Amino acid sequence: MNALAPFPFHVKLRDHFKQRERTWKWFSEQKVKDEQSQAHRTALLKNTYRLDPVTHAKPYELAARAVKALNIDAEVTLYQEQNTSELNAGISIIGREAHVVLSGRLLELLTENELLALLGHELAHYLFYTVDGGDHEITTRIAYAIANDERTEDMHVETPRLYSLYMELFCDRGAMQVSQDKESVLSCLIKMHTGLAQVNTESYLKQAEEVVSTANTGSEGPTHPENYVRCLALHHWSSGEADAQDRVERLVRGPLDVNNLDLFRQKELQLLTNDLLLLAVKPQWIWSTAVAALCKSYFPDIQRTTKVFADEKMRDTIKETSEGTRNYLCYVLLDVARCDSEQEEVPMGHVLEIVELLGLNSEFETILRKELKLGARELKQLKERAMAGLAKMKDVSTESLQAE
Repeated sequence: MNALAPFPFHVKLRDHFKQRERTWKWFSEQKVKDEQSQAHRTALLKNTYRLDPVTHAKPYELAARAVKALNIDAEVTLYQEQNTSELNAGISIIGREAHVVLSGRLLELLTENELLALLGHELAHYLFYTVDGGDHEITTRIAYAIANDERTEDMHVETPRLYSLYMELFCDRGAMQVSQDKESVLSCLIKMHTGLAQVNTESYLKQAEEVVSTANTGSEGPTHPENYVRCLALHHWSSGEADAQDRVERLVRGPLDVNNLDLFRQKELQLLTNDLLLLAVKPQWIWSTAVAALCKSYFPDIQRTTKVFADEKMRDTIKETSEGTRNYLCYVLLDVARCDSEQEEVPMGHVLEIVELLGLNSEFETILRKELKLGARELKQLKERAMAGLAKMKDVSTESLQAE
């Protein structure tokens, strides 16, 4: 089994915020005030039953085992939430205090090993907030402070959502480290989401694989990944597969989607768009005033180059994006093909070559017919004229779309 560590996404976001030194300094100096801590403790006492360490010796014994296995210094207090039948668990961290709240009939439903896994998950939240000198607790507060600003962009809402999803998977790995029993961690997750007393984890994993094989668009959970995602992620992580991390990434984030970008994926899409535009304007003849203005509306500092190609890497990158992203890229190319009326239909022939090389034929032709209101015969005629016009262009030896 791999070592327990924050996900690359956590580290990347932490490093991103640390580069904003004033922001990082301000949030790192903010501490929870004593009166806030006391108010939180009072709220806990009002809405829960605090489990007595003598009466409930076994849960406290399991919590102590989890603390030792995670190598943390948490002082654990356990509670049973009142007036709810929902199966759930949560943790509140105040300094070194870890207040774990159980909801519903978990103490009856879960076996000893499953309860150990559950407590391991909750206390892994404590570990997450203390590892790396507490950097990830600071990162969490910064990310959510930005997301809660009504002026914020969608990507700043998506970023902490993903951060939270990965944190839950980190804590599931913590449960595995504590229990040393994948079966108990998986059965705990399944029981909590179904309420069943008996479950078959192998059967559920097959069910989860069916979901992913039919439609893997990434997790849509607001704070926690869907249960099938969590179970598959644990399965891949514990299997020691060479591509386990990549498979988990695909489970959580899905394909690059123009309609669902986080801070880092926005940059990925910008780079892909930039490369596509550079490919589209690679021939000198297409770089008219109108086309240059279009490109600079995307990237003001764009610089033409002959070193970009419609190669296998670009094709594979585009193939792995969402349908919405491929359509977006087709619209970018359509803009290039039609923004300069003085060049007639020659740029369209050039763009048709590009979509052929990049595997975007189907999406581009669908958009072309829709936007230009073309029938099948009219589309065929347009393509023939465009390719004939392109064939008349001279000096194409330095304008090859593919590497030699």
